[in-house]
Amino acid sequence: GTRSNARGIDLNRNFPATTFRPSRGRGAKPLCEPESRFVMKLIQEHDPALIISVHQPRRSVNWDGPAAPLAREMAVRTGYRLEASVGYSTPGSLGSYFGKDLKRPIITLELPRRRSAQKTFFEECVGAFRYALEWVQSMPKPRDAQAKAR
Repeated sequence: GTRSNARGIDLNRNFPATTFRPSRGRGAKPLCEPESRFVMKLIQEHDPALIISVHQPRRSVNWDGPAAPLAREMAVRTGYRLEASVGYSTPGSLGSYFGKDLKRPIITLELPRRRSAQKTFFEECVGAFRYALEWVQSMPKPRDAQAKAR
C-alpha cells in the first residue's frame, strides 16, 4: 500500500534526472537505493529501444520522450485514456530521466485500480504490448548494430 521501498524511498523518484531534488521520500541523491541502481545498470547494459513502465491505478497511457504516436496506439488498444501529463511534477522519475533527459521513448502504462470482470490486466493490455513490440522492430537500427550484423 505504499510507493516506497523498505527505507521509505519512492524508487520512481530516485533517478539522475535533471529534475531530481533531494528529499526524505526521494533520497539524498539520485541512485542512492540499490533497486534504482539495478534498473540503471539494466538500462546501461541493454540500451533498450523502449521502456514500458507499468503502474497503477490511473487507467491511462502516458509517455515521455519521442513516444507520442506509440502511446496513442497503445491507448486505443487498451481502451485507456491518453495522458500527456499526469497533472503533477515527477522529479527524479524514470520517465524524466529516460524520456526527457535522454530523449528516448518511455511509456507509463497505468493499469486501473481493479481489473474488469471480463478481462485480466494482461488480456486488456496484450494488444498494446504486441503493437509496442512491432513498433520497436520497425525502428531504424543504429549504424553500429547494422555493421555488426554484416
